[in-house]
Amino acid sequence: MRVLFVNWAKIWDGPTNGGGVNGYAQSLAIELVRLGHEVSWLCSGTSYSAVQAKPDEDLGPIHAVRHQDWLGVKVVEIVNSPVLAPSAFQRDDADAEISQPELERVCGEVLTSLNPDVVHFHNIEGLSAGCMQVASQGRGEWRGAATVYSLHNYHTLTPEVYLPIEVVSLYEPERAVIDPRTERRKRAGLESAPNQPIQSEPAQELAIRLLEPDADSPFKVPGDDPRGMAPVLTAPVSTAFAPAPESAKWEPIANNPQAEINDGFDQRREAMVGALNTIDRVLGVSEFVSQRFIASGLEPARVQTLPIGTRAREICGQHPELLFDPPARVGPTGLRRPLRLVFLGYDHAYKGLHVLADALELIVPELLSEVDLAVFAQAGQRSEWRFRRLEPRLARLAYHHGYGPQDLPWMLGGKDLGIVPSIWWDNGPQTVFELLACGVPVLGADLGGIPDAVHHEHNGLLFRGNDRYDLARQIVRAIREPGLVERLRSGVTPPKSMAEHGREIEMLLQDVIRTRAAGAPQRAGVGGARV
Repeated sequence: MRVLFVNWAKIWDGPTNGGGVNGYAQSLAIELVRLGHEVSWLCSGTSYSAVQAKPDEDLGPIHAVRHQDWLGVKVVEIVNSPVLAPSAFQRDDADAEISQPELERVCGEVLTSLNPDVVHFHNIEGLSAGCMQVASQGRGEWRGAATVYSLHNYHTLTPEVYLPIEVVSLYEPERAVIDPRTERRKRAGLESAPNQPIQSEPAQELAIRLLEPDADSPFKVPGDDPRGMAPVLTAPVSTAFAPAPESAKWEPIANNPQAEINDGFDQRREAMVGALNTIDRVLGVSEFVSQRFIASGLEPARVQTLPIGTRAREICGQHPELLFDPPARVGPTGLRRPLRLVFLGYDHAYKGLHVLADALELIVPELLSEVDLAVFAQAGQRSEWRFRRLEPRLARLAYHHGYGPQDLPWMLGGKDLGIVPSIWWDNGPQTVFELLACGVPVLGADLGGIPDAVHHEHNGLLFRGNDRYDLARQIVRAIREPGLVERLRSGVTPPKSMAEHGREIEMLLQDVIRTRAAGAPQRAGVGGARV
């Protein structure tokens, strides 16, 4: 079977560039190679060149190049794509992702050259909706092939990979407008350093006046004085943490896949969903994702809910001695040892590390002193001060800036609960699978794909999304309730390994190829049938 994977990032980077999607697709490609299939990889949207540019143009023509094979995978890249990746750089010209005839022509040439039996899209960033249609319906010499699309994120519904949610926007600074043409020139070396998606506004200068004879007359700053320590000394309350139940940032989030998407990109969304409706099989990585896309117009018969596998199973199998059970919470003398909590993931607003800090601040010191917390946060410098402020009240704090997949056994052995406090509808967070693969029950937000894997009172606990009080209640319950964490740990079963998932995908791809060859309509099951 000849399989072509499509993802904007380069396969050899894995999760370091392209996040969990690229890490997953990389592992799956390697597994299919191991199973004896011919696997190719198409990436686009990151490489730009002025070579062979026409006199009146900045960049050279759109073209494809072949890299050296990587671990048995043939790698092809489209250079000078008019669509930038990752998608945040294209957001200010999002309609350009609908159709790009020249890009689609080159895409057709790549497909003709590789001649895959099936094209498996993991992302469409760096390409256009039209490229999906080219893959499935053909163009020029290319006559089309069986196609599959895995919905790892929401980029086909909105210009970025996250669904827009007001709570998150309250945390993010106003983003600078990015001109895609200028960004492409920068990547080709024709401009200065690459543009930054987010910039802070410069502080305004306060007015001054020359000293005059009536120097005793007041010269007041309009409004509150922002200089130096003035905001701290004049604040009505202490700068120490205070619960903020009236703040919009603290509004609970419902797990509603039917919620409207009011982002102003209706035309783009219609085109993307229309292109998805030419794909033979569309895989929702969780039930929420399947229902969210069906609510946006994806034909239910094309949709199949299929949770992903995780390479953490293989990694853990190499170091079983490190994945020991924690000791009993209550010792022979009746004393409780500290509750061992762990967070792993990125430190940005969507992942909710700040929600964990807020929840811990709500817990009284005599109970907080029974919490042993380990944080492994990529880019965690931003929130470290919040946890250092908590450190004197905790039994112990270990705070680390990032980790690699191979570190999982060292990080998670002997832990009681993994915290997944996302404040958006996470498609199917790999963090959950990594924790479960290491035998650690999960305390997670009841949002997106998290409740697909975390079953309340069985292999973990769920709390209402963005509800700090509910999270704090669950942590206190885990501290005080005898036998709770032991019972939850006994309910953990490991998620499917990448080897198991690879065989699952192998059979699915073969089924899609057979069905298409027979000319029968693809039927994945009404309403997102699960396998």
